[in-house]
Amino acid sequence: EAAVSAEHWAIGKITYPEKSKDGNHEEGYLLYFKSSFTGSESETIREYRHRNPTFPHQTTADQSFDEDQFESYRALGQRIAEQALKATASYTPKYKMSFDEFDQWFDAMREAQEKRKA
Repeated sequence: EAAVSAEHWAIGKITYPEKSKDGNHEEGYLLYFKSSFTGSESETIREYRHRNPTFPHQTTADQSFDEDQFESYRALGQRIAEQALKATASYTPKYKMSFDEFDQWFDAMREAQEKRKA
């Protein structure tokens, strides 16, 4: 059986080599979402995976998705986004958010990841 992932996303810290005006290195973060299978997906997604073990990493040589394949990737993407939003119990964003609200959500996401690692 194909491997499963622990998470659908990762957050990496970036330290830029150039120093800022205050003499410190600037830092940034990268949020990386990956189409992955954790094993806790819906029955529909698990069934598709059972019939297509390379899901969600099927070749892109065939650009013609059938209905089951399209729906499985769509459902997986929706699940990943919903799980990412639920991971931030300390901050729940609105449907549409400003950059400041996104920044708050991202900080909560980063803190949630750090707690899971601890």
